[in-house]
Formats: sequence, C-alpha cells, structure tokens
Amino acid sequence: SHSLFHSLFLSFSLFLSFLPSLFLFSLSLMSLSLHYYRKDVCLPVNLQRAMAAEAESARDAKAKVIAAEGELNASKALKEASDVITDNSTALQLRYLQTISSIATEQNSTILFPMPIDMSSAFLKNDSDA
Repeated sequence: SHSLFHSLFLSFSLFLSFLPSLFLFSLSLMSLSLHYYRKDVCLPVNLQRAMAAEAESARDAKAKVIAAEGELNASKALKEASDVITDNSTALQLRYLQTISSIATEQNSTILFPMPIDMSSAFLKNDSDA
C-alpha cells in the first residue's frame, strides 16, 4: 500500500514537472495552426444580404417573444387587479375616482358626475325632518 502510494506520487510529480513545457508546446502549436489556417473569405453580396436578412428576422422574432412575454405579464397583473376589485366593491369605486382624478389633472378640467338618487333622498329626509 505504501509503495503503491509512493509510485503514484512519483508519477504525478513527474507529470506536474512536464506540465509547463507541455502547455507551452500546445500554445506554440496553436499559434502555428492559427497562422497557417487563417484565411480571409470574401462572401458574395447576395449571401451577405441573405445572412443580414436572416439575422434581422431572428432579431424580430426575439423582439416578438419579448413583447409577448410583456403582454403576458400585463394580463396577469390585470387579472390580479380584477380579482381584488371583484372581491371588494369599494376598490372599484376608488379606482374609478382615481381615474377621473388623473384625467381631470392631465386635461385641467372639471368633471361632473351624477349623484345616485338613493343618496340624495337621504339628504332630503334630513332636511324635511328639521
């Protein structure tokens, strides 16, 4: 067991001693292969146009996917908002008033909206009792 470990250690240390020179040799081969195999290629104009059209269509497809994901997120948010409004009718009234307020602020206008008859009858009863 001891001799096996010792022989493994020696072979590994021998491998490590050769590693820097092996690395430098592989780098020199890579530079030679890059030097000898480097070629400038001129593509025909029609092929360049076709490649550009393909790249543009890929970008368009990616943009459509991103837009669809945005629409999906927006629809999920609208669904959550409708769930909140469905559960609480006061939330719908507050949202309605908030929308009217923002429209009036943007257009610098006054908005009149009718008062329900039920509400006005309560005021009229109080006035007639007095």
